[in-house]
Amino acid sequence: MDDKKRFRLLYFLEVFIKSRTFIPVMVVIYFILYGLLFVFIDPGDNTNYGETVNYLMRIILILIPISVAVFTFAYKETKETAYISLKTSNIQFPFILFNTSAVNTLISCLVILTLDGDNKSFNYLIILLCHSVVSISLFIWYFVNLIYSMDIIKSLKSSLKAASNTLFIMERVIYSKKKNLADKKLKFIFNNLSKYNEANFHLFNKLLLRNHFNKNSKMKSEIYDLNIRFTKTFINTPDKEVLFQFYSSHNFMIEKVTNLYNNILLNYRVIIRSSTKNKLTTLQNELIENMFQMSPLTIIDVHQQTDNKQAKLLGEKVIDSYFSTLFELITELCDEDTVEFSYLLDQIIKNDEPLAALKTQMNIEDDNLINHYFHKLLNLFEALVIWSMESKNLYHLTESVNIVLTIKRYFDHSKIESSSNKTNRSDKLTFKIDNAEGIPTSKVFADLSDMLKEVVETVKVKHEPNSNIKKKDYTKFKIYIEEKILYIIFNAILKSVEIGHYQCTGYMIKVLVNTFDTKSLQDYTSKFYLNTCKTSNITINFGYFHYSINEYSKVYCLNKMFLIMTTQILYRKDDYLLLSFIAKKIEKNDFKYLCNKLINAAPNYGLLSINEEILNRTSQYYNNELLKLNEEK
Repeated sequence: MDDKKRFRLLYFLEVFIKSRTFIPVMVVIYFILYGLLFVFIDPGDNTNYGETVNYLMRIILILIPISVAVFTFAYKETKETAYISLKTSNIQFPFILFNTSAVNTLISCLVILTLDGDNKSFNYLIILLCHSVVSISLFIWYFVNLIYSMDIIKSLKSSLKAASNTLFIMERVIYSKKKNLADKKLKFIFNNLSKYNEANFHLFNKLLLRNHFNKNSKMKSEIYDLNIRFTKTFINTPDKEVLFQFYSSHNFMIEKVTNLYNNILLNYRVIIRSSTKNKLTTLQNELIENMFQMSPLTIIDVHQQTDNKQAKLLGEKVIDSYFSTLFELITELCDEDTVEFSYLLDQIIKNDEPLAALKTQMNIEDDNLINHYFHKLLNLFEALVIWSMESKNLYHLTESVNIVLTIKRYFDHSKIESSSNKTNRSDKLTFKIDNAEGIPTSKVFADLSDMLKEVVETVKVKHEPNSNIKKKDYTKFKIYIEEKILYIIFNAILKSVEIGHYQCTGYMIKVLVNTFDTKSLQDYTSKFYLNTCKTSNITINFGYFHYSINEYSKVYCLNKMFLIMTTQILYRKDDYLLLSFIAKKIEKNDFKYLCNKLINAAPNYGLLSINEEILNRTSQYYNNELLKLNEEK
């Protein structure tokens, strides 16, 4: 029997078994066949065997409540895990079959007992005995299957095998020439795949919670391989044309694939959390790396994405799910002793294919998956920066800001690095931050001081800018990237000023002034101030994280933010460029008030630039700018 015929047979069998008519039909057929035996059998010698029939009835009457009790116990005791095991093992079928046979045996016993002496037959007793043996055998079969389904290890092995076989069928459907399968059949196969996949994660998580992992660690690789196979089959396939044709023919599969992909990522979060709880550090790191391997990378193609609506829709959905899960995973694990916050962030940019593709196409405005991925990546970094700042965790904020600046650093390099200069991917990008004065000494800031010694690159530059693109176009492209980075940092500083997290404000101001030149800061300050002031009720919502800017205090916070930035630029670079902008936006009374506020809170910011000397120089230049503005009027 070939694969197609075997699949059709299994398909119709399972559909029939799960249909509402299955039980009535089976019961009717069973009674008809059993009744025919009594009609056509030769009665034989008359015999009185009432005691034997009564004995058989007692046995059946004992087995029926036992089967129900055991079945109920299995559901009640093992709860979710038992439910999934029973669901994937189809234990309901032997349960129904046994009880149907048992009830029929009881009815037969009653019928025989009501017969008069002349109609009683030894042959009837033989039939009844055979039927009772069948019922008892079905009970044993059912009981063994139920016990088997309650064994997590055996259930997991069975579920993994079933999932692998189902995925193999889907691979054959997608990549074979026979693509005329009906939608119902595809839904049937894929629903089974989703069911088995869910069972795999639940059962594996149960093993972790019961500390049985070390004895059964071999199944871990099977789960890894299965999920990577799924991703390569439905998302990251190298043969995109074939996959796109499949989605074009079966549009409903986009939603199903997206839902399963999202469930896989969520289940990874659950088992990573369980491994962390049980101090299984090696397993935890393997799970994290395996989850990052499911990143929707190869579907992001420069030349093909805008040509296929189905691929674009699928890509956008899986990218959104991916980054949403990453944020939740990072924020859940960041305070655990078994995982470093920086390690989680490094995994995000471990593979730089999307950034390399963006650098190659040099166009951020097209509506394609490369740009969608890049914007979602920046959204994730922005969410982590704001979340770290709101949590008042300066270590997390330091790492989050560094990972944001990694993007700027990546696009600042336009030449391919030689292989000898490529850094190990486990290293992370650090930035020189001078004069980290006024910050309390701690392990975090000891590490921060070490960052003054070297600047290393995490992401490896794989692509040159297109040689046909003029240098000025690439410069324009880099300015756009730079402004996206500035937007994240400016918003974070503004929010820190609003909620009064002085240390976070001081740290980000130092990073800003030491990383960007004054001209870039001056140009973007004007844009940011104008856009923020003209936008009412600012709320940034990423779906998995959101924050807002207070409408009534935003102008005050903007003025305070830019005044602090001005003092730091004056202190570090002896530059007055921003003061001309300050003089146009801040009233004289407000300026004096802000200067007094900064002096009173100076030690909290950790900035030597906030002192009377610098503020006096700032005030003097501010007054001079005001005079120039008045003369111009």
